[in-house]
Amino acid sequence: MTYCSKTHRLFVCDTGNSQVQIFSLKISPDEESSTGNWCIGKIGGEGAGLGGLKSPSGVAISSQNQDIAVCDPGNNCVQFYNLNGIFLSRLGGPNQNVRSKSDIKLSLNSPSHAAFEPEKNLLYISDTKNNRIIIFDRKSNRLVRKIESSPAFQLINPKGLAFDQANNLIIVN
Repeated sequence: MTYCSKTHRLFVCDTGNSQVQIFSLKISPDEESSTGNWCIGKIGGEGAGLGGLKSPSGVAISSQNQDIAVCDPGNNCVQFYNLNGIFLSRLGGPNQNVRSKSDIKLSLNSPSHAAFEPEKNLLYISDTKNNRIIIFDRKSNRLVRKIESSPAFQLINPKGLAFDQANNLIIVN
């Protein structure tokens, strides 16, 4: 789940329905609360093709360009959408020979969560079953680095990722 403060939208992974639900949290100043249908849209839907999702588990929004990254462990990929839910590209995934020009081949195994680093806008991805963190530059569409286990630092099925106010990476391991 992630929140976009610019649009007042909450993006929630709906794993069972293979989609990301979009909720509007915008309340007018004279209202203390609001009722009605807050769900204003969805991203994805069941499928293995470009834009299709299979058990999405993590979502992140770039503060710089508002791209939405959706971790899709069922398809072993991360899919990118704009704020309107339009598919942009995919990183990794099944059928890597059927890709748009901006897709990058990368062997992901159950990527579960992601977080955009605020200053450089790099995307950090929990590549859970590969026991590593992938750092990806969305602007240049290139892999920057892999954080893997070492004798001093063990990654075993890393999941949640977040950055604190000092830009330190927090990993749920």
